[in-house]
Amino acid sequence: MKIKVFKVGEGRIDADEEYQEPAIRAALDAGGDTAGVITDYTDTDRSDISTDDYAVVFEDDGTLLWHGWLTGGRERPAPPQAQPWLGSPAGRVAEYARED
Repeated sequence: MKIKVFKVGEGRIDADEEYQEPAIRAALDAGGDTAGVITDYTDTDRSDISTDDYAVVFEDDGTLLWHGWLTGGRERPAPPQAQPWLGSPAGRVAEYARED
């Protein structure tokens, strides 16, 4: 599972398979507060993630799992820099690989 976070700058997180990923999948399966789980289960000191960021969560193969604002105003449209990440699964994989 991958998480791409957009803000003034950008960040990305390879979700920890034993810590973050199970919590995020549980929130997705239960229709819970995925944004809250991403924020709660992310080390903000190392990732510099803020609660007023936009996140795109997807499988390693690019399958989109969730996207949205991590705090209030969640009805706002995605920021322009997130648009390439909201297209096809192959596009997400390519965008992610381009950053390596």
